[in-house]
Amino acid sequence: MFHLAALPGVRPSWTQFPEYLQCNVLATQRLLDACVQAGVARVVVASSSSVYGGADGPMSEDDLPRPLSPYGVTKLAAERLALAFAARGDAELSVGALRFFTVYGPGQRADMFISRLIRSTLRHEPVEIYGDGTQLRDFTHVSDVVRALVLAAAVRDRGSTVLNIGTGSAVSVNEVVSMTAELTGSRPCTSYGAPRIGDVRSTTADVRRAARVLGFTARTGLREGLATQIEATRRSLAREAQDAVAVGGSTASAPRR
Repeated sequence: MFHLAALPGVRPSWTQFPEYLQCNVLATQRLLDACVQAGVARVVVASSSSVYGGADGPMSEDDLPRPLSPYGVTKLAAERLALAFAARGDAELSVGALRFFTVYGPGQRADMFISRLIRSTLRHEPVEIYGDGTQLRDFTHVSDVVRALVLAAAVRDRGSTVLNIGTGSAVSVNEVVSMTAELTGSRPCTSYGAPRIGDVRSTTADVRRAARVLGFTARTGLREGLATQIEATRRSLAREAQDAVAVGGSTASAPRR
């Protein structure tokens, strides 16, 4: 069983905490109850690097979690719930909790930084960066995340495991802007605003445990990964343009009453 459902986003979690509690914690409890009743042997839970809070160096699974946002609190609570279910003596349930680090790639949510950056650059529109752009992130391509999920599902050991899923290296937001300019041939029109409440300065995954337990190492470098998302966004924008033309044509040809 893959448990990937959650209400995402740091900023809205400050004003919508009841919804985050309902979707991320209570729904997880109901899912785990159902898994126990159905005799599910293995649940892989999507957790987040947000559970750590901030750190100057690589974040280890043994570090004390210090989430800095309500979103991070709910992700940590969901993770701990899953581990508690795995520790029950009356169920044959094992759990793998994967702490994903800044996932990007085709299909990324429209409100995420890389998605906003690429779309705005291709459309020659301005894009706002929260903070000064020197903040560091361990950007992990979605293809590596999928591979980690599959590897984690194949583990048959009883009990539970918490694993970081990232590349093990961090890149600044400003470096992503420069790389996007090179790959698109268009200079992003960036402006800088205040950091968002709950954002951290740096995230880098200590990936040694995932390598040992799963044999997992990220394969997709940032430049290659950005290229896949840029191409996917180009196709999406082209479809939007075609749809707009089709709708406009239908409206123009519709008979008047």
